[in-house]
Amino acid sequence: MRYLILLLALIGLMSPAHVCAQDSFCGSSTGGSQQQVLDNTTFPSYGGIWLPSTGTIKAYVVFVQFKDQSITDANWPANSLPNWGASFVASSVDQNGNYPTGSLSKRMYGFSNGALHVIGDYYPQVVLTDLNANEYSSYGQVNYEILQRIDQNVNFALYDNFNYSGDYDVVPGADNRVDLVILIYRSVPQTAPYFWWGIAELGFDSCPTNDNGRVIYGGAPGSGLTVAFHPNDGAGTVMPFDDAVGLAVHETSHFFFGRGHFIHNFATLGAMSDENGGSSFNSVERRWLGWMDFTYPSSDPTTVTLRDFFTTRDACAVQIGTSNQWFVIENRQRIDPLDKAPYPGVYVYFFDGYYWGGLDIVSADGRWNWAWNYSSQQAEKSSANPSTGRSKLQLVDLAGVDRKPPGFNGDSLDPFNFGYKTTLVPNANPSSYTRDGMLSNIAMQLVSANDGAFTIKIYKNAISGSVSGNIATNTVWAGNVIATGSVTVNSGVSLVILPGSTVSFANGTSLTVYGTLSATDATFTSSSTWSGIVISGTGANNSSLENCTIEHVLTYGGSALTVNGASGVKIHYCNISNNASFGTGGVSFIDAGDPEIYHNTISSNGGYGVRFYNTNGNIWENTITSNAEGGVYCNSAAHPAFGRVGYYYSTSKGNNTISGGYYGVQLNSWSSAYIGSTNNSSYGYNRITSTTTARVFAGAYCEAVAEQTWWGANPPDPV
Repeated sequence: MRYLILLLALIGLMSPAHVCAQDSFCGSSTGGSQQQVLDNTTFPSYGGIWLPSTGTIKAYVVFVQFKDQSITDANWPANSLPNWGASFVASSVDQNGNYPTGSLSKRMYGFSNGALHVIGDYYPQVVLTDLNANEYSSYGQVNYEILQRIDQNVNFALYDNFNYSGDYDVVPGADNRVDLVILIYRSVPQTAPYFWWGIAELGFDSCPTNDNGRVIYGGAPGSGLTVAFHPNDGAGTVMPFDDAVGLAVHETSHFFFGRGHFIHNFATLGAMSDENGGSSFNSVERRWLGWMDFTYPSSDPTTVTLRDFFTTRDACAVQIGTSNQWFVIENRQRIDPLDKAPYPGVYVYFFDGYYWGGLDIVSADGRWNWAWNYSSQQAEKSSANPSTGRSKLQLVDLAGVDRKPPGFNGDSLDPFNFGYKTTLVPNANPSSYTRDGMLSNIAMQLVSANDGAFTIKIYKNAISGSVSGNIATNTVWAGNVIATGSVTVNSGVSLVILPGSTVSFANGTSLTVYGTLSATDATFTSSSTWSGIVISGTGANNSSLENCTIEHVLTYGGSALTVNGASGVKIHYCNISNNASFGTGGVSFIDAGDPEIYHNTISSNGGYGVRFYNTNGNIWENTITSNAEGGVYCNSAAHPAFGRVGYYYSTSKGNNTISGGYYGVQLNSWSSAYIGSTNNSSYGYNRITSTTTARVFAGAYCEAVAEQTWWGANPPDPV
């Protein structure tokens, strides 16, 4: 949590030189069970290891002050209980959770969805130590003294309500072990023995009481926890209410989780981390304790809508094959004040099957190789490494030292959001590689957002890496795909290419689609030249490419993209350029029904930018420039409209810019083109400039209507 400093690697080491994280459980090699997923169909849920995570836990709270530490503070006056003392924990169970705002009782009730009530009593006055802070040798010595002192006034039998027989074997009933004592220190001066911000133990072996043999055990598993504020840094500050509760949330939770933490750095997204934990639980922690369950994908793909996690408990868990490893997705909008996410958006976690260190945050910023900049004294990204690199939320070993990269505490680069990163794919960056570099085939795509809720499509078998041959079943490509041979999509089959994907083709290979192609934000390229994309036949009707790049195609008089005999094909926001060799054009439509060519850049190709053969269609708001043969070519009774008569879209002017090559628009063989007309507001306002032979050429039996066209005048002068 944000309050934490580093602490010991092993219990019993109290020198500041051995500090590593928040409490003595981090890094400890003994005590507690390291649970692994046993049921590989749902995400694991174990309940509590030393105390139950459901039901009612009754604690005893003691407020402590060093007698020589009387700093002035309005909220916790010296030699008195804190003003918020009575609000720290409720004294009795309220089944409706009407507990004091911000209290330990209120938070645990809310996090557990009403399954857990933490109540308690508190000693009616602040307990002053017998000695000055510098006269103690350990925090355990202080705790022991305090508990011995108050024993005669407290019936500890009231706080022995569970029988602990072993890890995850805790049932109602007494066992002569006090369940939970919480010692809260007002302030810890620099002269005091070493304290932690929080530690889920009391620092001694055992402390007998006068209550029928009840014993307060000080180790782990034990009977209590200790929280302090700014220990050993000489800050001279006093424990605030929110920090006291937040620390108690974390340390009490060790009685449910045991030793260790899910992750080193939670960036305030969860509670159980070595550092930068928040004072509240994410979906993984809540599921582990049995407080909620996930939505699980029931088909491939699956579409889920996730509302704000803190207010709805919506979250999704995606299993990697049949393994014990999972991706978990939650939407954090920071609606609840207890949601300490650094930035709103969709967060993804990877879980490797174990509690202790088993969780990673999958940052939308990706994974990287890092280098140490000796000048700035900072870690810097050196190259993308989606498989085995480290994210900026992880410690990076540089020059033999664990370094914190910029952004280590979490920022706007970590969640997935529209306008930033919307996809997680197998081998791009960010990637769905597992921690050990295994390709998972899991992909996630943000589809839409409405009033803070995200609709997300999840794919469990997305393909990346090498592909070739026939595709006979519905297929998803994601990430970096390498076509080592030509690929054919059979009729009746769909190929979906997810945003952020790059498809690299070997020399001379092609993609032929007889089924349906849907590609968004994808790049089709080659390190040499390839033979382009052909969308062919009625089985390919309604295929679409949006915001895609097609480059480096060589077809000897063909086009980078050819649509032959398919209807309703949409080419929107694409860049079809640099296919410049041997007459290779941009896009060709042959016997195609009503294609849409909208808002594309089609430039620097070796043939025409767009060719129409026996095809109508709408072409508007495109930039078609610097193509060797010209802009638009029409043949064999082709009749394109340079604008959009809308039924799905509003009526649109043409607004095409066509320049370069021999002809702006060339018509042959009974073709016509509606470039602009004073009698029809749906066309016109196209700019045709800078051609070497003719702006518009109409051959025999052809007609071009080209009113309201700009021929290069500046300012525009439609004629």
